[in-house]
Amino acid sequence: LLSALATRWLSGRALLAISCIFSLAACALLVAAPNALVALPALALCGLGYAAVFPLVMAVAGEVYPEAAGSIAGLLLAAGSVFGAVVPWIGGVLVQVSDARAALALSLPADVVMVIIALVLLRYRPSHARLPESGFEALV
Repeated sequence: LLSALATRWLSGRALLAISCIFSLAACALLVAAPNALVALPALALCGLGYAAVFPLVMAVAGEVYPEAAGSIAGLLLAAGSVFGAVVPWIGGVLVQVSDARAALALSLPADVVMVIIALVLLRYRPSHARLPESGFEALV
């Protein structure tokens, strides 16, 4: 809801970059939290930052490749489903081997990649982004 309101003043790409940076900072705070008094608000801030990321990624992907918005949405949903199944399993293994802080730190590298991609997209202006006509053309 807040991100929809913020799009009145910011572009989707700028809001995506801000949300990714905010998520990275909140997640780093959560991992470094010395106690529950710091961890619980940091967890809420993580959720606030992450909440806007997926819808904004869908919007920016549709903006960059409008002719393939449906296919891109399907790929993003599939990737989200796979990572939504695999990452919690890896986190559970980390909790058993180490502690909960290690499992929480699992999201930090993904957050860094999200920030880098969001910053690249912020500067990227496609003239006419074109997808390959066929699968074979994508391989060549």
